[in-house]
Amino acid sequence: MKRSAIFLLVIVLMAALFSSPVSVANSPLTVQINGSVVNAPAYMEVIEGQVMVPLRWAAEQLGASSVEWDQATHTVTIKTPQDFYNMEKLDSYANGLQTDIDEQNDKLLPLPERAKKLELSYGAPTRLWALELEKFKPKWDGMTLPSPRDNITIHITSDDGNYEHSSVVYSITNHENHYYVPMDWLEYLFKARVSYDETANVLSIQTPDLEKIKSDIALIENTLIPVSADEAVKLWGRGEQTRNGALQYAALSPELRQEADKSPYVRQSYWVTGGSSPWVGPITIINRDKLSDTKIEYTLSFPEITSSPPHSTAAEKLIAEKRSNNGQEGWYITQILQSSGYGIIDGIYQRLSNSIDIDIDRDGKNETAQIMVNNSSNKWELAIKEDDSEAVTEIFKDDKKGFGASLIAGNISDLDAIDFLAITDYRSMPFGGYGYELYSLKEGALAQIDLSNITNGTLFSINVDENNRTAKIEANGAGTTVQLSDLDLDGYRLYGNEFCQNFFIEMELQNEKGDGRTELVTTEVIAATLPNSLTYLSTTYQYVNETWEVKKTVFSDELPALKTNVGFYY
Repeated sequence: MKRSAIFLLVIVLMAALFSSPVSVANSPLTVQINGSVVNAPAYMEVIEGQVMVPLRWAAEQLGASSVEWDQATHTVTIKTPQDFYNMEKLDSYANGLQTDIDEQNDKLLPLPERAKKLELSYGAPTRLWALELEKFKPKWDGMTLPSPRDNITIHITSDDGNYEHSSVVYSITNHENHYYVPMDWLEYLFKARVSYDETANVLSIQTPDLEKIKSDIALIENTLIPVSADEAVKLWGRGEQTRNGALQYAALSPELRQEADKSPYVRQSYWVTGGSSPWVGPITIINRDKLSDTKIEYTLSFPEITSSPPHSTAAEKLIAEKRSNNGQEGWYITQILQSSGYGIIDGIYQRLSNSIDIDIDRDGKNETAQIMVNNSSNKWELAIKEDDSEAVTEIFKDDKKGFGASLIAGNISDLDAIDFLAITDYRSMPFGGYGYELYSLKEGALAQIDLSNITNGTLFSINVDENNRTAKIEANGAGTTVQLSDLDLDGYRLYGNEFCQNFFIEMELQNEKGDGRTELVTTEVIAATLPNSLTYLSTTYQYVNETWEVKKTVFSDELPALKTNVGFYY
C-alpha cells in the first residue's frame, strides 16, 4: 500500500514538473488608468511589445470632447480640452536642456551651467516611442514595389481650435470597424504616460499631471533667467541652432513672449522653429553697441547651412535690456530690429542680408537698396537708405512673399533710372521654383517692366530621327542634337513631339559694357522625355526701345553657372 502511494506521488510530481505552468501572460489583459482598473475592450493584442488600443475608446478615456470619423478621407478628428500649450512647452524645454547634443556639435552656443543640473518632476519621456511597427511596414518582393499600407489620419485639435496637429498612422488594425493603434500614440497625441508590464500583462496609462507640468515650467524659466545680456543672446541663439522655441522664449521679455504665444511655431509645430534646410550654423556676435548701462544692441551673423556649400549668411539685430520679471531681475531681449526668420518671433521688418550700394539719385553718394519683409502685411518691400535715414520705402510685390529673395541692379535705357530684379523663391515650381520681377525706379516712382514674353518660355522645334535615336532641337536660330534612350523613344512614339518639354529656371540681370543697356540672361531646361535627355538653353535678351530683343541663344549639356545667387533664403 505504501509502495502504491509513493508511486502515485511520483507520478503527480512528474506531471507537475513536465506539464506547462499556467502563464501569467496568458491571463486577461488588465488596463489601469491613473492606478485604477478599467474594463479593457476586446481585441487588445500585443504586437512587438506594444498593446494595440482602440483609438476612440482611448481618446474618450483621456478626456476627448468629441471623436468623429470621416470615411471619405479616412480621418479621425479628435477634439480635446487638454492644455497643449503648457504640455508642449515643457516637452520643448526638456528637449532643449539635453546636453548630449553638445558632444556631437561643438558649434552650439552653450547653456548656462546651472541649467544642466535641473531635476524635473515630470519632464520628457526617456524612451523612444514605437509609433510604427515592423509588422506593418511594406516589404519589398524582389523588383516588385510594395503595396501601400492602409492608413488613417489622426487630426487632433483643442476645443478652442488654437492648437491642431495631423498625423498619418500606418500601424493599425481594424476590429469590428474600430481602429487600434500602438499604445505609444497615446503619449504622442495626448501626452499620457503609458507602460506595459509583459510579465503581469498590465497596461498602465497615466494622464498628464498639469500641476506638475506648470511647476516644472516655472522651475525651468526661473533657472534660465539670463544674468547678463550676452547670456540672453546666447540662449536665443542656441534655441535657433537647435530649432527649440522654448529656449528662445526664455530669452524674451514678457511683451515679446506675448507675441511669441501667437506664433504658428507654438500652435501648430510643437515649438519647433526654422526649417530642416537651411539651418543655423555657428553664431558670431559681430557687434555690441552699449546704448546705456541697462541696454545693449547686438548684431549677430551666422551661415545658413545646407547639404552643399557655398552657404549664404544671415544677420540679426537684437536689443537686450535689464528688466524685472515677476519680481526677479534679469536680462531679456526686448526688441528684434532685424530678424533672420529662424526664430520663434520676427520683428516688424525682416531685413535680408543681401543689399546693393549704388548712387541712385546721382548726388555723388551711394545709397543702399535692400529687400525686407513686412511681417504685418506679409509682403516684400524695397527700402532705400542714405546714411542712417531711410529715404524711400516702396512695396514692390502685390502677392504674398515666398521663402526668400535676392536683389540685383542695373540700368535700363538711360542713366536716370535704376533697375531692380527681384528673385523670389517659391519652392514649388520645377527646378527650383524662382519667380522673377523687374522694376525700374525713376524720379521716385517704381514701375514694373513686363517679363512675361521671357518667363513664358522660348518657342522651340524638335525633329526626331528614330533610326539614329536622336532628337534635333532648335530655338531662336540655334540648335542642338541629343541622344535618346529607349524610354525617350517610347515617350516619342506615345506622345509625338509633345514628349519634349521646357521649364524656365534662371534669370540674370547684367549691363553690357559701354552703352549702358541692360541685358537679361535666362536659362531654360528643354527635356526630351523628362528627366532622361536634358539640354540647357541660355538666351541673352537686350532691352532696346522698351522691348526685349534676342541677342544670343546657346545650347549646353550642363547647367550654365550664372552670376546671380538665387539661392538666398531667409
